[in-house]
Amino acid sequence: MSRRLPIVLLVVVALAAGLYAARLPVLLHISGWVSAIRNPVAPNREVHWQRGPEAPSAPAGERPPNIVVILFDDLGYNDVSTYGGGMPEVPTPNIDAVAAAGVRFRNGYSANAVCSPSRA
Repeated sequence: MSRRLPIVLLVVVALAAGLYAARLPVLLHISGWVSAIRNPVAPNREVHWQRGPEAPSAPAGERPPNIVVILFDDLGYNDVSTYGGGMPEVPTPNIDAVAAAGVRFRNGYSANAVCSPSRA
């Protein structure tokens, strides 16, 4: 047993040193691992889309546009009254109407700042 003790201690010290050296990547990935356990992603499933009309119902010049762009700067989750927040002096009735129709956007991401100048 006296021969094994120094070897075991050396292995334990080497493992501890390795974990200490890799502490930042491990700490940065722990939240992702916990999130993957708490909120697993379901497997892909086939979606059957309803076919649209073969031809438009109105000529191109008479149709309304079918693209809506909503851009907010520094909007928090609780700033819209749909999600139980909202400031009394800034009502959001149009966003509330879109949400009442069944469209709710819970996650939004921007790959870059959209409201500040770039440093080119």
